[in-house]
Amino acid sequence: MTTDGMEPVQKIVITGMPGIDYDSVASLISAFDGTVHITRTLNDAEQALATSGTGPSFILAIPDPELALGALRAPAHDTFHILFLDARDERLVSWITSQLGIDSDSAASYIAGAREQLQRLRKYAASVLDVSALSREVFEHRFRSMIELTGIPESERPCIRIQSFGFKYGMPTDAHMVFDARVLPNPFWNDQLRGGTGEDEKVYHYVIDSPDTQHFIEHVVEWVEWTVPLYAKRRQHELQIAIGCTGGQHRSVSVVIALAAALGELGMPVTFSHRDLDKKSDEDLPPPTIIDNA
Repeated sequence: MTTDGMEPVQKIVITGMPGIDYDSVASLISAFDGTVHITRTLNDAEQALATSGTGPSFILAIPDPELALGALRAPAHDTFHILFLDARDERLVSWITSQLGIDSDSAASYIAGAREQLQRLRKYAASVLDVSALSREVFEHRFRSMIELTGIPESERPCIRIQSFGFKYGMPTDAHMVFDARVLPNPFWNDQLRGGTGEDEKVYHYVIDSPDTQHFIEHVVEWVEWTVPLYAKRRQHELQIAIGCTGGQHRSVSVVIALAAALGELGMPVTFSHRDLDKKSDEDLPPPTIIDNA
């Protein structure tokens, strides 16, 4: 969990919402160098933090039925970091229903209470990983990336600057990575959405709620997670990412907003901007393209 020339974080608390497969998490962290503690109560988690010594330590704090972990004190940056595992409520309800043998209404009530109790702990997390739709293979990759990122001091992490743009106005010349969002659903062809932008709620959800967009963002996040430690290792302090669509009004704008939020939750310093948002013109139709009415 180290990057060349960098001091690793020595204590990492891994916790999250109830219903998640913490047995799989336990098997993952056992492969890392360091001491592993598995706890189910607040007192045990804090005792593990107090007695884990000077070497790398992983405290897997599985939420107990009373959700006492919600009272875990906020960490100081030089003591420990929290990695928080989360999922969409409907997935958690399904998992809890199966695990506890209760009906879906009771499970939904339990999850709602858990989310309220654990919101403070989630707020202080260095990284948050949504496992709702991840295969085991992807989850393992993302989890390992989170651990590696946590080993990089915040002051050494490259600042990620994300920019939306329109291909019709030319590609950015200073981007390290460029992703083409023209394959995603286009609000331009919806008469009720055409006049808006990706910052508008209806347009945003039209784009982001698409399964294709979800997969698009997941793959970009996965790629960025893999490259950030490499940039940090080479002491490069900025990573510029460009997301393009035809006019830079709808898809790229929405994706940039969602991507910035996702990377921010993983503990990465992120800023974003929209290069061509002020070039909006309802009469300015996008040029023909081989990508279905992109």
